[in-house]
Amino acid sequence: MYDQASDTFVNTPKSFGKSITVADLPAGIAKFFPTKNDEGAGGVSPELLSPVIRGVAEEVKKIQAVLADLEMRMVGGSLLIVWEGDETALKASLDHAAAEIDVDEGDSDDSEAKKAAIGPPLLVKLIDFAHTRLAPGEGPDQGVLLGIDTVLNLLEGRAKQVAA
Repeated sequence: MYDQASDTFVNTPKSFGKSITVADLPAGIAKFFPTKNDEGAGGVSPELLSPVIRGVAEEVKKIQAVLADLEMRMVGGSLLIVWEGDETALKASLDHAAAEIDVDEGDSDDSEAKKAAIGPPLLVKLIDFAHTRLAPGEGPDQGVLLGIDTVLNLLEGRAKQVAA
């Protein structure tokens, strides 16, 4: 995580993820989505973090919809969630994502360069699912869907905390 207050990156060891308990999950999600108001966190303002959390939830719901329609079994898998932690860059990215951009074909090179200079505010991908197999007739993988539901519930809880 990028800590804006100290202008450094804070690494969370893999052991944290392996040792976290169900009761610790809300604190874990808060650690990943910190606000400036959180004690000891170098996060962003709640006004900027709220649309990030909503956007992540929307992307996770898209992945959930696809997985709910697949008859497969997944042994392992992860959601990669990346979001812009620098407040200035995040604001520019959110503003850019919200704006309607009319691209004139004559200015396509210039417009493409401008778009490339401002990255997306967030990205969510399903990764590490190499041990997945099709399972015709077995329905969707309920364990995977339970995991996705858990992530969505954690995001909803964090969104409420940030909005308060």
